[in-house]
Amino acid sequence: MKIYRISQKMQQFIRGENAETLTKATGEAGTGYYFSPINNSGMSEYYTNDAKHVWIATSLPSCNIVDLTSSEHINGIIRTIRENADRMKESFEHYIVPKVNKSNYQRFPYSVEEYVRLLGDVDAYLINHEHSEANLPSGKQLVIINLSEFDLNQVR
Repeated sequence: MKIYRISQKMQQFIRGENAETLTKATGEAGTGYYFSPINNSGMSEYYTNDAKHVWIATSLPSCNIVDLTSSEHINGIIRTIRENADRMKESFEHYIVPKVNKSNYQRFPYSVEEYVRLLGDVDAYLINHEHSEANLPSGKQLVIINLSEFDLNQVR
């Protein structure tokens, strides 16, 4: 399977925190440090709004960032989710198989992480951030697995 690397113009990312240090989180799209591409104004504002401390992360030349927003990767993640759901259905009689599609696949963090592990040496990945709620933006978010592959600068 082809790994799509991000473009040169998308190597800076932004994150805000109210604590002195960055927080690793288990979110919808997996466990890691969540950032926004700096050139996405809606997502950047979402990640820095009301934060006391704002960091810009710049990927190092050795960093492997995979863009999981391509159709090939989305279909691969959805396939992984469905395979996991089928196994759950076999193990648990009353398990209800979730409806998975291109707008909600990122809400299955363990399957996303499993898919990323299968890709090999990945330090971070871009994934879609989509919500039906009006107050949350849509766009791409970066989940950093290996923070040591990024240069962090606190800007405020």
